[in-house]
Amino acid sequence: QVPRELADGRQYGGVGATFLVSRYVAGQYFAPHFDGRGSGGFSLDGHVAEFTVVLYLTDDFEGGATLYLPGQGSEVNQSVALRPARGCAAIHRQGSVLHGGAALTEGVKYI
Repeated sequence: QVPRELADGRQYGGVGATFLVSRYVAGQYFAPHFDGRGSGGFSLDGHVAEFTVVLYLTDDFEGGATLYLPGQGSEVNQSVALRPARGCAAIHRQGSVLHGGAALTEGVKYI
């Protein structure tokens, strides 16, 4: 269950209406980055996104792990390579989790 209020007293506004579907083929990757950093976060109707949800739509590919990385400003203490099954989701806070996508070596990945 998601709490109605964040630790700093802000209220949750709901789930954003904008979804991004990404397609990766062999050789493609996503460089390490922080979501929402530098732009003040993703905003919709005056609400700022607090979390990113990655839904794994396929799993019949090789390589392409989601990487959670330590680094300056990252809440991650050790490197993690996540390779979930189709239908699983990964959730992380925006602006404080350094992450990226390893190069795909075979197949097509949709998230």
